[in-house]
Amino acid sequence: MNTSDEIEISQSEWETMRVIWTLQKATSHQIIEILEEKLGWKASTTKTYLGRLVKKGL
Repeated sequence: MNTSDEIEISQSEWETMRVIWTLQKATSHQIIEILEEKLGWKASTTKTYLGRLVKKGL
């Protein structure tokens, strides 16, 4: 059960966050390149997940 302070993120959002945490400082271009290589995601897919994470305050 979630409290109002907990934020749920999808598996894909977790993958995106793992890249960010690993790099510590990264541009969206770097994140897009890594996820394209690692998971085969298109730039638009990564941008969607980055946007969702920003909306969630992460």
